Amino acid sequence: MFTRLRPRLGLSLTLLALVLSVPVRVHSTESDAFVQLRWQRGPSAQFCPDQRELEQLVRLRLGRDPFTPNATRVIEATIDHTGSAWHVELHQRDANGPLQGQRVFDVPEDSCTQVVDAVGLAVALAIDPNASIASLADVAGPTDQPLVDHDRAPANTAPPRKDYLSPSRWQSPPRYPYFATERPQKPAPPYVVQLSLRGLLAGGLLPGAAAGLGVAGEVGGRYLKVTLGSSYWPETAWDSRFSFGLSTVDVGVCGPGFRSQHFTASGCARFHGGAIHAVVSGAHPVDPGDHFFSALSVGPRAVLRTFAPFILEAGASAWLTLDQPSFDVAGGRSYQVHRLSVVAYFGAGWTSD
Repeated sequence: MFTRLRPRLGLSLTLLALVLSVPVRVHSTESDAFVQLRWQRGPSAQFCPDQRELEQLVRLRLGRDPFTPNATRVIEATIDHTGSAWHVELHQRDANGPLQGQRVFDVPEDSCTQVVDAVGLAVALAIDPNASIASLADVAGPTDQPLVDHDRAPANTAPPRKDYLSPSRWQSPPRYPYFATERPQKPAPPYVVQLSLRGLLAGGLLPGAAAGLGVAGEVGGRYLKVTLGSSYWPETAWDSRFSFGLSTVDVGVCGPGFRSQHFTASGCARFHGGAIHAVVSGAHPVDPGDHFFSALSVGPRAVLRTFAPFILEAGASAWLTLDQPSFDVAGGRSYQVHRLSVVAYFGAGWTSD
């Protein structure tokens, strides 16, 4: 049955004690006027007004919408029925966790709706100490629809439901641009810079598996970047008399690919130009010195930005040698760089992204 609630002396004193006991602070910034509201109903209070209805109560008293999901203040309220009383707990905390105040009440009232009315008033005063403390009937006006008496005690069957406050009575004001005012987002930079130091492992460029070092820098947009770097492999023995090493300058582009908050995957294509050099011992070199080397490479790369601005990266590429220097040895033996080689790398660095 739907009836208009009539305030009684005992209820008024209980609600006054409830409201005055809620921690309230004076707002020093605009963001203090906005909160997150978390409303929970216990197993014996499932037919009490829900969060939407409680929020409507608070909006009606304040004359505005104080709720935003990214507010730095959180008001938590819970209700349940224990014995012959409604058990209410109110907590106010920062969004990051520190508790600012809490109150616990047992209200011996028949109607859950009356208790939730008091909770709405307490929340409104916690947000704005100047909120109206008049009864809801006075605030809403005599032409408002009767409030819903959801239940007089917990029951096994749900009573008919009706809007706690008619939405037609409430005109929501424009959303306050809270996030932009309280926590302005940094505009995206026009370009991104990234630097990294890499460990290299090559197969086919030099005799056997050759380990080396590399440095790389990138500049560009969030998805397409120009890369410039250098790679160096020290001499690797071919036999007891001959060793070969390689140095290159690397130029190319990376992207586009998959991107999330902490992870980026992209593809890279590069040109490598440099010199392959031989170290000879126990033999007389006929054509000493460095020999020109060039190659093209393509391959995937992954970057982990969980610890930004520091990054971890890994990648692999297939190298196609364009110029294959050949080293001939008296007696019919010769060494030549493979046409197709594979290079893997692991690195760590810094990014401005």
